[in-house]
Order: sequence, then structure tokens, then C-alpha cells
Amino acid sequence: MPDHPKNIDRYEVQEVVGRGAMGVVYRALDPVIGRIVALKTIHLNDALSGPLREDSQIRFAREARAAGLLSHPNIVTVYDIGEIDEGASSYIAMEFVEGRTLRQVAPHGQRLPQEMVLDMAMQIARALDYAHRRGVVHRDVKPANILVREDGLLKLADFGVARIDSSDLTRTGQSIGSPSYIAPEMLLEQPVDGRADLFSLGVILYELLTGEKPFRGETIAALYHQVIAVAPRAPSERNGEVPREWDEIVLKLLEKSPQRRYASASKLIEDLRCLEVGRPLTHAQDLDATRPELVLELPTLDTEDVPEALLERVILEHEEDVSAVSQTTGGTSFPLQMKALMALLTIAGFALVVIIGASFLREPSATRNALENEAAAPAAPAEVDMTLRFAHNLKDGRLSLTMDGKPLLSESFHGERSRMRMQGALSRHVPILAGKHMFRVVVQDDGGRVWNASSLRDVPDVPDTTLFVELKGFVKKSLDLTWY
Repeated sequence: MPDHPKNIDRYEVQEVVGRGAMGVVYRALDPVIGRIVALKTIHLNDALSGPLREDSQIRFAREARAAGLLSHPNIVTVYDIGEIDEGASSYIAMEFVEGRTLRQVAPHGQRLPQEMVLDMAMQIARALDYAHRRGVVHRDVKPANILVREDGLLKLADFGVARIDSSDLTRTGQSIGSPSYIAPEMLLEQPVDGRADLFSLGVILYELLTGEKPFRGETIAALYHQVIAVAPRAPSERNGEVPREWDEIVLKLLEKSPQRRYASASKLIEDLRCLEVGRPLTHAQDLDATRPELVLELPTLDTEDVPEALLERVILEHEEDVSAVSQTTGGTSFPLQMKALMALLTIAGFALVVIIGASFLREPSATRNALENEAAAPAAPAEVDMTLRFAHNLKDGRLSLTMDGKPLLSESFHGERSRMRMQGALSRHVPILAGKHMFRVVVQDDGGRVWNASSLRDVPDVPDTTLFVELKGFVKKSLDLTWY
């Protein structure tokens, strides 16, 4: 007898592919469209009652909602959600990924080649950048939630504890995420954004480069202390083959304060690109992000509600302090209410804040004229570094890429046989200008067969963009273009 039900809702269950604390993942067939899916279930048994049962249902529905908002080559696609057994269980039908988890690819203590780590880091960072731009924070990024296909394509899975920016479902006091990969701000129940996912990615990269985790403890309490308060050793201290650039990237990801990490996954991608081509890193040594922050909360002050006579008296009594501030700003003339604000802040002991704040108000005429001239001149289109990633199942062939009818790339490619099937991948960088362009991709195999596809894309003014080209199918092939 099989250890699984024959059917779940309309899906025909074929086998068990994974088990967790609260559910099972099955390989199943959707008979309506003939598609193989991964069916993730969660069982709300009698041990879960009241708020805990309701919370589990909410978190499971949140996974479907979060992942359903995302359509990206490096994120598992969600197709459907439903309930069975009168609400005792729920399920999510999602893309079935042929491959292994990153934990299976790199068991504990095993290092991976740096070139492979770089490619994996780039793919995970792109998935996180895409999700974060759409208001989704994963909050449980770990090797077990990263699926690796045979062709090397990574898929980020399990948004079960993800947070939608507009959602109020998150409850305080919950244990969220996996202990070895959790960000300090989550342990301290502080506000969480995408930088928490970047911390988790830093732990993963540290482990892949060194074979060891950056934070370890014999107990959960000891581990949490390490995550919150102990700076990790540089990866190169545990693996002498790791270059300084990797140290800078990983240690920046593992900063305790979110403000000192990469501000976004896109900035991490820029540094990974620099590492890939041998250029100096752009953001790892960003002074604004790496120096300790001066956090000062100023009192709320509305000078409109202060009588004019009182404003004038305050200014007269502290004219010397206000004049000193004026000198630091090149003699800038301030309106009455601004002078009063500075004087009142000076009285309260905020002279340093006044000077710093006033310096931002300084705008010499030369600078102002330069800015006005710059605004009057039409801005030149920004240059964007476009990455073309190509996945195929051919032995040999040639790929060509044109933009607005002009050739950008023409290159031969090769595939390898693995487990009775051909597979291959190609990754190239091409500089282009931001703006609306027509792109056309043509693929020809060694037998003379040709596939082509076109895409009209308004390329945004960002440092980089990616065109993912995939040749799908084994008998009747088709070329699919995806931007991210």
C-alpha cells in the first residue's frame, strides 16, 4: 500500500517527495491540463487549536498569496490553493522542480567552487531583488528552501513566513525563520525589511565558501547570542583560498545593523558583478553604510503656532548661536521661523544637530546655477549592463541577439548529456542604453532547426537588467523570453 492518498482534491498523487513538521509535499498530476505539480499540504490536527490553529492557516495562506504575486525564473511558481477534509488540511499546488535542495547539493561542511558560489549568489540575489521590489520579504531564506535544477538554475521556494508590506497578519512574539540563518532584528522583534533576507543570504554564502557556519552555539540561546552580538571571522580566515572581495561582500551582508548592510539586493548584485569581471567593488566600502550611525530624534516643533513676539525674543537672546550657524553655511539668510527653530534647538542642547542640519540648507549660487544648467540640458540615456542567460537542451548551436535590428551578440553554445538528456547554459553581459527597444533572439541548432522570439522592452534606468532565454520542450520546442 502506498504511504500517500490516491487523490487530493482533483490532483492525482503519485509519490511523496518531502515531509515536514506539519505537512507533506507530494508529486501529483493535475488531470485538467496534464501538468505535474508539487502539492504542499499542511495538516491542522487536534494538537493545534484556537489561535495556534488560526495562525497556521493564516501563514499557509500567506505563502500562497506571497508567492502568487511573484513570477520570476528564480522563484517557484504557485498555481493553486485549496482546502480538504472540511478545513482540517490545506494545500498549495506549485511548480514541480526537477532537482535537489541546496542543502543536498552542499551538505554541512562541504565547500563549493567559488565560481559556482558566485553564480548561485547572483541568482538568489535576483530573486530577492524581484520579491523585495514587490513588497515581499521571504524571512526564511536557507539552503533547504533553495532548489537547484540539473541545469544549474536556482529556484527560491517556501514563502510560508513571508511578509507582505500591506499585511497586518504578522504577530509579535512568534519564532520566525530558521535559527542558523535568522537576522538579528528578527530575534529582537524589530521591524523587518528585505535586508533581513540579505543577512540570511550572507550566512549561506559564508557556509558555501568555508564549509562552516558563521554563528554556532551548543544551545539555541548561545546561537542567538552569536547572531546578535558576536562579529563573525572573515571567510578567508577559515578558507585561505577566499579572496578579500568575498570577505568584504559576505561581512557586509552579515552586519548586525540592517543600516550597515547592503541597502538593497540590487546593490549586492552590482558588487557581485564587479567580483565577476574583476573590477573594484562598488558598495562594499560605502562609507555611509559602514560607519556607525548618528541617530538623533528631534522634537516636533511647529513654529506656525509660536507667537511672533516670542520668536523674535528667542532669536535676540541667542543671536550669537544663530550667527555661528549662519557662518557655517556661507552666510545664508534664513527666514524668521527657521532662525527661531535653530535657536530653540540650541536652547535644548541640539547645537550640533542645528549645524549639521543647516549645512544641508546651504546652496551657493555657483552650485545652484550648475544644477539649473544641468536640469535644463536633456539627460543622456543611461547605460545599463544587460545579462543574457540562456538555458537549453541542445548539443550544439548558435544564439544571436539583436536590439532594434542591430546585432548585439552572436555566439556558439554547447550542451552536455546528463541522465539521458541534453542540457546547457550560457551567460553573457552586453552594455545597452536605457529606453524602449525591440529585442529579437534567434537560436539555431547543429541540425539547421531555427527558433526565434521577440520582446518589446522599456529597459529601466537601473545598473543592470537580465533577459532569461529558455528553450523549452524536447519534441516540440519553443523559445521563451523573460525579463527581470
